[in-house]
Amino acid sequence: MKDESFPIILATFADWCKNKAYLTPSAQRTIDALLAEAETLECDFAETVLTPRSVLWLCDNGITDVAPLACLTNLTQLDLGENDITDLAPLACLTQLTELDLSANSIKSIAPLACLTQLTELDLGENDITDIAPLASLTNLIELNLEVNHITDVTPLAELTQLTSLKLWLNPITDITPLARLTQLTELKLGYTHKALDIAPLANLVHLTKLEISGNRIADVTPFAGLTNLITLNLKGNRIADVTPLAGLTKLMKLDLTLDLAYRGNSYDSQKISDLTPLAHLTQLTQLGIAGHNIVNIAPLARLTRLRALDLSGNPVADITPLAGLMHLSELDLSHSQITHLTPLANLTHLTQLKLLGTKVADLSPLVRLTNLRELSLGHYTSLGDYKITFDMAVLASLMTLTKLVLKASQIRDVFFLANLTDLTELDLSDNRITDVSPLARLRNVTRLDLSNNRIVDLSPLAQLTNLTELNLQGNRITDLSPLAGLTHLTRLNLEGNRVSDLAPLTHLTRLTKLHIGSNRIADISPLAGLTHLTYLYLPDNKVAEVSSLASLSRLSELHLGKNRIADITPLTPLTRLTELYLYTNSITDVSSLAFLSCLTLLDLSGNRITDVGPLANLTRLTELYLEKNHIADVAPLARLTQLTTLLVEGNRITDSSPLANLRELSDRDFTPHKPTANLPLLCRLVQTIRGII
Repeated sequence: MKDESFPIILATFADWCKNKAYLTPSAQRTIDALLAEAETLECDFAETVLTPRSVLWLCDNGITDVAPLACLTNLTQLDLGENDITDLAPLACLTQLTELDLSANSIKSIAPLACLTQLTELDLGENDITDIAPLASLTNLIELNLEVNHITDVTPLAELTQLTSLKLWLNPITDITPLARLTQLTELKLGYTHKALDIAPLANLVHLTKLEISGNRIADVTPFAGLTNLITLNLKGNRIADVTPLAGLTKLMKLDLTLDLAYRGNSYDSQKISDLTPLAHLTQLTQLGIAGHNIVNIAPLARLTRLRALDLSGNPVADITPLAGLMHLSELDLSHSQITHLTPLANLTHLTQLKLLGTKVADLSPLVRLTNLRELSLGHYTSLGDYKITFDMAVLASLMTLTKLVLKASQIRDVFFLANLTDLTELDLSDNRITDVSPLARLRNVTRLDLSNNRIVDLSPLAQLTNLTELNLQGNRITDLSPLAGLTHLTRLNLEGNRVSDLAPLTHLTRLTKLHIGSNRIADISPLAGLTHLTYLYLPDNKVAEVSSLASLSRLSELHLGKNRIADITPLTPLTRLTELYLYTNSITDVSSLAFLSCLTLLDLSGNRITDVGPLANLTRLTELYLEKNHIADVAPLARLTQLTTLLVEGNRITDSSPLANLRELSDRDFTPHKPTANLPLLCRLVQTIRGII
């Protein structure tokens, strides 16, 4: 047995390597990764290779323990992104580092980084950091990424006056006043702070060439009027109605003013752009996004002759005549607008991508001249009421250059017109009335095919499409999967909502990473045992009782088994990479086998017969736990789950909620029902006592 308390006083990599057998498994894994980098298993030789190294890339190696790196003091560049590191203390010795990537780990404390004063580039994105005070001493930093953390106070950044690039996207920041001192910034990313920010401090940052401040409820953009060096400005998802202050930003080449879907209703008209006149002066623009506003008149766009990409989707524009002169346009989105004809587009021969979803366009003949068109999206939705449009399929059949075609909800029954579009690589025919897919057999280049929500029974013609990597057959009338047996390049397959009972034809689809087979008639899942590349498996609402076949699927990170007939979940014990596990509405009594699934962040055990939740005490990464409608009386074991933000326990036998008093992260702010139910369960949240516990 390995000695977990072996003293870590090892001076060289050779020392670490030679004592590997006495070290923790996490340290051993790091040593193995370093030996792989050195391309040897010989300890002394590995040291001669690694010790002089100045650059080391260990991204996505499953590393948790960085102690063996402490002896590599010549390192100047180190990439440890996409691992599972929590403790940075050993890195404090690497004082020669100038570039360090620690993104996508599980880091909370960055105190050990305070002494790495030679750093010029630091990436700490996608961690669990709240306190950035240790960064104040890193005054040589030029580039800093702190995206997707839990930072509220950016005061320590005020000292980093050499910064030219700063990324703070997706942090709950409330005040950006400290950023006013960072006058050397040329790039700043601040999107989605979840607060209505005062952007006045940004007026000082006159060297900015790229600014993203999306999703921050900004209404007044006056502070940006003086940022005349801006080349890229992303204001997506704000509440801007007046763009007059932007009129002087004549260097702009990329501008995004897209409105979030949540604010596209009529009640938000006062927060929408209707007048584009101020943008007429921005003649350097090559990309413009103004989706979801209240724009009728697009005449000011006629002057923007350098535009290559334009998104006007979700506006009530009907007349697109001003676009006729935009000869450089290659990407155009007019979806969900009021247009009825395409004549003004007939001469835009550089168009490669055109989106017309949700419009009343019927005549497609102007498209015939668009010989460079590669991607076309058409289709109608319920927003058009009973308005029915029939496309001229002969026109579509003539668009031989198409590589991507979307024909959603277009009442299509017969797909004969597609047979000669043999350059297609992506085809979406979802929400139609198709029964016969025989004409698709000739489309041998298709890699992505969506036939969801049709009336298909026979899949035989698809057997010829051996280049398919993604196939969506959700919501059809399929019983026999045999024609899919040879589609061995598939990585994603959706068969949800059919009439399938036999999964044997899937046995050889070993490249699958995502599989949806919910709402079928499946009892036997043994054919899935060999699909070891699966990371996502969706199997709810079937007749599954025995899950031993899943034990070999060690790469699974998300598993849905709700609404089945499962009692024994012991076979799930080896699935240690699971982060989300759904077992609601089964017949489970014993959850002891879940104690080893320490990576779980979401666990749904509602609607079972559980009495003892003791085994869940070790699942300390859980943020969401659903236990409603069980037989639980004692919740004391849950007291250790201090990361919980959502806890549902309605319909149990709990009388004493005091053990949950330390769960201070519980909140109902982000609560969303995890599955549809007739009676939504109550959210237990901590105020002074836990409420909603029965």
